[in-house]
Amino acid sequence: MAQAATARDRPRRWPRRLAIAGAVIAALLAIAVAVLAYFLQPARLTALLLDSAGKGMNLQLRTTGPGRFTLRPGLRLVLPGLSATTPGGKTPLFRAGEVELAVPWATLRGKSTAIDRIALVAPDIDLRALNQWAATQPPSTQPVKLPTLTHGLAITNGTLRGDGWRLQHFNLSIPTLADGRPATLTSSGDLVRTGVTSKFVVNASGAAAGVGQGVRVDDLKLALRADGEIPSLQVSGHLRNADAIDIDLRGALQRMPARWVAALDSSFGRAGDAPFAISLRHQPAAAPAPAFAGDWQAQFSLGDGKRQPALALIAQAKGELMIDASMSAQISRWPDAWPGLPAALPDSPAPLLAQAAYHGSIVSPVPITFAIQRGDTHLQGQAKLADLRAWLRDPAQAILPPLQATLDTPTLEFPGVRLQGVHAELADDAPSATPPAASPKRTPKP
Repeated sequence: MAQAATARDRPRRWPRRLAIAGAVIAALLAIAVAVLAYFLQPARLTALLLDSAGKGMNLQLRTTGPGRFTLRPGLRLVLPGLSATTPGGKTPLFRAGEVELAVPWATLRGKSTAIDRIALVAPDIDLRALNQWAATQPPSTQPVKLPTLTHGLAITNGTLRGDGWRLQHFNLSIPTLADGRPATLTSSGDLVRTGVTSKFVVNASGAAAGVGQGVRVDDLKLALRADGEIPSLQVSGHLRNADAIDIDLRGALQRMPARWVAALDSSFGRAGDAPFAISLRHQPAAAPAPAFAGDWQAQFSLGDGKRQPALALIAQAKGELMIDASMSAQISRWPDAWPGLPAALPDSPAPLLAQAAYHGSIVSPVPITFAIQRGDTHLQGQAKLADLRAWLRDPAQAILPPLQATLDTPTLEFPGVRLQGVHAELADDAPSATPPAASPKRTPKP
């Protein structure tokens, strides 16, 4: 009988247990809401983030109001009217209509300033003010460390202001940015310069992006479609800048701006691709040497046998306050857009070879030495860069450039006069004891 009574009473206990469980769940939810309300105080968290980030960057960060939270999709903090100025400054170097930050819980608890995603709406950046602020910051011996943005970066309708130019209606999207993971980038906008508006669209991808110590993009593929003063091109290669710089890019210019064509050669204005290659490597010197110290190597080529003029340039440098630098170049045909060579010199289909070298102090410049060869014609000597720049600005002030040089050529022709086996010496008013450079050898194409 007792067992039967117990069985009859069992159904009556379930409502009581459900009521207790419901009360416990309600209490837990109340506690969770209270804790969430504490941590999600917009004014408190806005002040925490702005103060922490501002101290780290030596900037004053302000908003036009307290941040607000949205929970879909995921927890986000929205900062209205964010601006950044230097301490005591009045003109912002950065401002945005709205900044959205995907904030992890560690940031909410004040233990971190990490951000999962950044979205900027109508940012406006003054590049000159930004550079002035950067120049006041203490030098860093550590490579650039980019944040990990697991949900990416988005910029909508941005503006970047430089000296004499402006980037407007700028949009950018990077879905994810994490060390060692593939990355993609899409961008578009307008470049306004000297009253000309150039539209562009960029699509880029990398097999592996480095955002930890330094910047790295492996297997880079980039396509730029543009008009106006921006070239259209395709590029592939890699970018690495950590302990050393290693850049290797190859591609083709598919359309050159009219100004480029006028400055280089009319052949680049015709339909067809103009191939190019760029490589730059820098192995820095041991600390505490200046940032530019160490070994530098650079190569550049533009055009080929089908796209004239084919230009190849190789340069290398080493030094700190004392620089040891050299450069060699080869041009397969003299560009028609450049000032013509002296008519008195013999015409030759041979490529133009040039070498230059500098061995001296960066504080007290010394003359550069140079040597130029085309066929059997040789010109070698030395000149000061400052004097050459002044002469180029006003060549009418002197018939000959300010240099010391020797010229050897098989023939030299003037109206009614033909000279053979010519050896001539040129000298300005301040001769130097620095020996001239040797005649260059043929420079192999990269």
